[in-house]
Amino acid sequence: MKNIKIGTLNTQNSKINRTGGVNGRLDNSKILASHIEQEGYYLLGTQELTRVFSKKMLNNLKKYKLFGGYRYGSSKIVKKIKFLEDFNENNSIITNQPVVREKTKMLPWVPNNPKDLLTSIIKGSIMPRIATIITIDDPKIGKIYAINTHLDYQLSSVQMRQLKNLLKMIRDISFEYKIIITGDLV
Repeated sequence: MKNIKIGTLNTQNSKINRTGGVNGRLDNSKILASHIEQEGYYLLGTQELTRVFSKKMLNNLKKYKLFGGYRYGSSKIVKKIKFLEDFNENNSIITNQPVVREKTKMLPWVPNNPKDLLTSIIKGSIMPRIATIITIDDPKIGKIYAINTHLDYQLSSVQMRQLKNLLKMIRDISFEYKIIITGDLV
């Protein structure tokens, strides 16, 4: 297999600067796009990208595309409810490779017991978790199955359920695929 550059990056909730305010975070979309192009990433998994940040970054990317859906979907209703839209992040996979399939899957995110549920609510980690999955058919490397996600950051019991779900996804694919996993996994 040839050398390829793979990365992962959590933009740390780009919603803080929907209009380019505090610390110019939205302006960081230009810096990130420039970095991706200059470094020549084969694939970059991202976490916590909002719709506004993604759109602004895409305007600056010439050779790359973003793949993946949003945690609350893309409906007009979601776009009108400020709270949902502010936290309607995605885990995009950015690549310049030929993507033949893309999907976004929900991961388990609600704790099984009341104590963990209360902890999750208080610490603000209770929100839908998703995984973005793409399939690349690269003539030089072969078939690649790439998964990008952002696991729960508060509860190991929820993380374990999410990891088991990811493992099942991997087991369900053919052995002819090379597998790449990126994400915020802690």
